[in-house]
Amino acid sequence: MTKVNERLSGKTALVTGGSRSIGAAIAKRLAADGAAVAITYSASPDKAAAVVKEIEDAGGRAIAIHADSGNPDSVRAAVAKTQEAFGSLDILVNNAGIALGGPIEEIKFEDYERMIAVNVTGVFVGTQEAARRMKSGGRIIHIGSSMVRYAAFPTASLYTLTKGAVAGFNRSLVRDLGPKGIRDCQEFCAVGRFHQLKNRSPKMTANCVFASTHSRGARFHCSAALLRTRYNSFIAASSPGKCPRERTARRSFELRASIAFVV
Repeated sequence: MTKVNERLSGKTALVTGGSRSIGAAIAKRLAADGAAVAITYSASPDKAAAVVKEIEDAGGRAIAIHADSGNPDSVRAAVAKTQEAFGSLDILVNNAGIALGGPIEEIKFEDYERMIAVNVTGVFVGTQEAARRMKSGGRIIHIGSSMVRYAAFPTASLYTLTKGAVAGFNRSLVRDLGPKGIRDCQEFCAVGRFHQLKNRSPKMTANCVFASTHSRGARFHCSAALLRTRYNSFIAASSPGKCPRERTARRSFELRASIAFVV
């Protein structure tokens, strides 16, 4: 990891599920921009420690917090520990999530409860606790899925249900958190394969980010078209022929730059 700039110097970010993949990439980029970063992990202490070490070796500040995103008390504790460690909380990235699927008639109720706990309750509790602590100008960002808006695939009904809840929750936050400095709430597509619609507006068919931007007087036009223009070198999609690991790496790379643009 190399320092990009210091525009987030003095800011503190919490990235849930930040020990690997997309979460780790976002955490590293926020740190590269000068933010002190806390990441949560559930079952990957070694990977979490490696992310923290990489950030610290580059001159940044970071901590890893063991937290189960499906446990409300654990989520609240992670938010509190972040503020205690760095003195403030300015950015929350609700990245932690799980995907348990299968034919709807075969999904176990325990899996349903676990998915709701991590993907929905964890997001709500983390957002609520962060909102209580954030000052005007903070950012709350939710990692969502384009399956909410476009065609999902078989066996993904439960996952899509949870991400749909997050999407609706996000769209209402602008009114709930307006007094704390929210001036706009935009949804933007950050990764995936794009094709042109009749109006030449890119449509995404992979994952996306839902961002609640808390900025007094600021308006973020976070559309896929804008992001592709600004980050033309890497907003292109992974080809269908690439292996899952390569696609995941590209999603992580594209998302971390998109998050950097929003904050």
